Order: sequence, then structure tokens, then C-alpha cells
Amino acid sequence: MSRSIYSEKVDLIMKVREALLSAVQIYNNPLISFKTESFIVLSLIAWTYLLHAHYRKKGIDYRYYIKIGKRKKYDKNPDGSIKYWDLKECISKADFDNKLSEAEIKSDRFAYRLLFAKVLAKRKGQADCVIEFIDPKSKLAKNITKEYWIKEETEKQKFSPTLVIQKVRDAGFKDFGMHQHTRFWQKHDGKNQNKGFGTMVVKTWYWYQNWIDYIIKELGKK
Repeated sequence: MSRSIYSEKVDLIMKVREALLSAVQIYNNPLISFKTESFIVLSLIAWTYLLHAHYRKKGIDYRYYIKIGKRKKYDKNPDGSIKYWDLKECISKADFDNKLSEAEIKSDRFAYRLLFAKVLAKRKGQADCVIEFIDPKSKLAKNITKEYWIKEETEKQKFSPTLVIQKVRDAGFKDFGMHQHTRFWQKHDGKNQNKGFGTMVVKTWYWYQNWIDYIIKELGKK
């Protein structure tokens, strides 16, 4: 660590920025399917560099070593380079909570809140079941059978206009081309985001599967 604290800290912060930007760009790219794993890996790298910058600022040596007398013997990677703390080690050495005041802990800046909103079915029979949230400590909760769900967030698959046309043609509508598709979405207001047929990604519109299904359904009526 012979370089100045400031210059090395700046370099680390730049790496944090680049890693997170890359993570977000990959995750938002509709042409990449291996996005969740890439986002996680790059985010872990970014957090590691961020904590390295924190320790560099504090003057803490964030390299693995053992003390032999008054000297430090640093652990090495297979390529011979010095081994720096990984994210797990960085977090284990951190003591952030104890340094926050009571006001900071209660501040909205450090808060993460969830809100459950009631969604009502528009027509009779539209909902298959009703979920009611109750206090787990209540008498009612103690006397009912519990059911556990795993909430998994998934991103909808996106399709370019060319892929939409190809899938519609594969469904049997061989004369459906770019001109027909453009006229179709204009007629049916397909790019109205309230209808949920697609989304805008970096100034380019992409369609969801339900748009392809809708086209095939409408063309089948003719």
C-alpha cells in the first residue's frame, strides 16, 4: 500500500461505479438471458471494492496476513499476487451499526419498507382464492394450518418486432410482416403501457409474450 490513501481510494470508487453500471446494463439488456447471475457477481465485486475503499480511507490493511514478530507475512494468490479480503471478510470486520446514532438508525435514509396493497377482482369468479393477512400472534393464527410460499421475482421475456413477426408466422400467418405488425399495434394501441403488452428499454420498444398471443388470437378471428 505504497500509493497515497486518496489516489487508491479514488481508483477503488471508480471500480465500484464501473462494476455497478455494468451490472445494471447487463440486467436491463433484453438480448441477454444470463443476466441475474451476472448482476449478482458484479454487485458482489462492487460491494467488495466499496468496502476496500472504506478500509483504505481508515488506514486499515485489508490484506490477508499473519504476524511473525513485528513483521507481516502476506498470503498470496496462485499467481503470486497479494490476497485481499473477500466480501465476507470485509463485512465481518465492519462495525457500522455501532457507529450510527439512534436518529440515523431510525432515519428514512436507512429504511426499507414493504406495503401490501389490496387488489380486487373486477368480475365474479375472476379470483381463484382470497388471501387474508392476519397477525401471526393472534388466536386465529394459532388455530389454522399454515402455508408457506416462496416469492420469486422473474423478469418477463422481451421480444423485438422481428421476433414477434417470426412467432406469428410460425403460428400459421405467413403473410404477417413488419408493415402489418406496425399497422396492427397502431390500430390496437399496443404501445400503451397501461395495457401491459410491452415496455421501453433504452429508447427501444420490446414486446411481451402476451402481445404475440393477442396478435394470433385477433388474426384467428378473421
